[in-house]
Amino acid sequence: MTSFKETFSTGYLDQGNPGLSPSQSGQIVSILSAGTFFGALGAAPFADQIGRRLSLILAVGVFTFGVILQVVASAIPLFLAGR
Repeated sequence: MTSFKETFSTGYLDQGNPGLSPSQSGQIVSILSAGTFFGALGAAPFADQIGRRLSLILAVGVFTFGVILQVVASAIPLFLAGR
């Protein structure tokens, strides 16, 4: 999306237009998989300790916080923190 590339561009030009470098776009994509991996590993023990219902409520809270970070982000580091 053009507006996303303009907002998060760090000076890299993609065919003369602002954009993300391949390493930056790889970071944005892979950080979500890393968070999913570690979240899945920790979900079962966490649910065993505090219960399934409360662990799901907390997971939704963490997800909502991450989405808020992504929405207010104006630079890649904050966007990655939200992912």
